Amino acid sequence: MSTEVSQLNPLLIISENPEAKELDQRLNCMVTEAIPEGMDERAKANRFIVWIEQKDTGEHDALIYYGTDEEKNLTAKKEYAETLQNALKLNADIVQEEEPNLLAQWHRDNRPQTKSKHAIKLETKEFDLDILTTALSDTFGIQEQEEDQQLVKEAYEEVYNIMNSHFSKAVEDVGQYLIEKFYNNNIDRARKNKPVKQKSLRALIQSLEHNNYSQAWFYNAVKIALDKKELEGTHYNQLSVSHRRALTKVKNTQQKAKLAEEVVNNDLSVRALEEKVKKQKTEKEGFSLKKLPNKNKLKLKRLDELESIKTKIEHRINSLETKIEKFREEKKNYNNNLKKVEALISEKSSS
Repeated sequence: MSTEVSQLNPLLIISENPEAKELDQRLNCMVTEAIPEGMDERAKANRFIVWIEQKDTGEHDALIYYGTDEEKNLTAKKEYAETLQNALKLNADIVQEEEPNLLAQWHRDNRPQTKSKHAIKLETKEFDLDILTTALSDTFGIQEQEEDQQLVKEAYEEVYNIMNSHFSKAVEDVGQYLIEKFYNNNIDRARKNKPVKQKSLRALIQSLEHNNYSQAWFYNAVKIALDKKELEGTHYNQLSVSHRRALTKVKNTQQKAKLAEEVVNNDLSVRALEEKVKKQKTEKEGFSLKKLPNKNKLKLKRLDELESIKTKIEHRINSLETKIEKFREEKKNYNNNLKKVEALISEKSSS
């Protein structure tokens, strides 16, 4: 047996239907148009042989034949026929022929070499590839031998798009909900991160942090919801959530729209966008919030610029306070665990 054959599933499908050729890819098995003449390489290599014919099956959707009425001449165990009957999920009937069909005759003629092989004939009104793929796979325990790289590539793109579209909608919906409930639907307060119910919002964030939703996630959701409203009709609608999150650090709405257009037209990655935002921010401010310019230089700033700096500092403080509270809880838990361990050590040492 060649290496190529050994990598296939032990199933030989016989069918003259042109669509059957696709089953070799779906099930990673051999597919041929005619019953083998004797025990050729294909027959020797496969434990299971299924002959599929599309024809009128009367009152049933499918008929499954597994040999003659003589017990010693059965071409397959009845359990395989019954499993296939259930797996088809159709109005299928199992038939033991009084006279052997061509596959049963082949099975008989090539004994004893066919003793360990199971041959079934399947007659079906409709040649449905999806139904057949699932039914044959379930019946004969067909498993994928190696990854389908093309399928993985296509699935990755599809799943990513689905997840991104749903996640993007979720972020927008959460942001809008927070604006309505915690900022009293006040856009200006939301933009300046001044919730009317600040303590309640902080408590909500802390309660959900155990589910991997950080404080930054919630505040970004608010910012993204605001940006979605302000940038409606621009390239912003075509951006992923990660790109939108990167743009939350840009204050100027027109600049955001311009950067969104650059992302779409130049297919910029999130990292590339972040670098652009960071560069623009450094060039514009020329300082970090940790180390402000001296008072004389700050006096040169416009009132709206000072308000912006103030808002950013307040945001950092809020973030730090949440982290501090979290660390306090962690420290408390560690102290409790430490006391338990110390008590056990003391108990064992004195015994």
